[in-house]
Amino acid sequence: MNRYLIKTLSQVIVFALVVSTSQSVWGGYQEGLDAYKRGDYIKALEEFSHLSAQGDALAQFALGQMYRQGKGVPKDTKIALRWYRKSAKQENKFAQHILGFIYEKGISVPKNYNVAVKWFHKSAEQGYANAQYKLGLMYGKGQGVQKDLVLSYMWFSLSVKNGAENAKKNRDLVEKYLSRQEVTRAKQLTRKWEEGYNKKIISKEYRAFQEMQKAGAVTLKLQNLHKQIIAIINDMSNVDSISEGLINNKISSSFAEINGIQQLLKIKLKLDSTKKEI
Repeated sequence: MNRYLIKTLSQVIVFALVVSTSQSVWGGYQEGLDAYKRGDYIKALEEFSHLSAQGDALAQFALGQMYRQGKGVPKDTKIALRWYRKSAKQENKFAQHILGFIYEKGISVPKNYNVAVKWFHKSAEQGYANAQYKLGLMYGKGQGVQKDLVLSYMWFSLSVKNGAENAKKNRDLVEKYLSRQEVTRAKQLTRKWEEGYNKKIISKEYRAFQEMQKAGAVTLKLQNLHKQIIAIINDMSNVDSISEGLINNKISSSFAEINGIQQLLKIKLKLDSTKKEI
């Protein structure tokens, strides 16, 4: 039998198995989260470790939390930091916020307000209320940034709007030190930030809606691909009766399907990564 055909068909089959397995990533995360909530930290650690090794940003954050809190593993902030950084580099807002907190307090790292502000900003720009609250404090105190009560007011205001009720007291306190013109300016900045953020969210959600529609076809495409592979295997078992050219055409068709599915899965897994924080 043609070695090229055997090698190519093997690649088709292996990739199909990988694609099928990757669809279970979200299920694995949910299993880990459920285990964590019921106190089964060994099971949670198993699920999160497996997904983290595959590059899942939220699982990496969850694993960092377990090491930082010493749940299911010996408490180890250095290992936690390693997982937080991996997650934060993938734009996980929770991990970015935690890194800001760690550098602000100097937990297992030298205290560094500049680095703390950098991570708080990354998280806050994604609308995370806790990070916005932290920026309100740091602009108010001049930690890691030049002291700016107008920006402090803005970040506290945004934090309140995103659900951090404790930020309201701080915002009202800052307001007492601002002139009427400065308060007006702070409110204008708040509205401007919200408008820009909302436009990004609307655009993102619209794209996500379109992409989710496409991703919904993944299961059907996998089923069709499986049928194609089985047909190719049957043909190859009787290779003397058919032409190699026909098999090559079928393999090329399968690869075209695989490439399409790969792109859809990348979209689907990216959408699935928007999950709740532990």
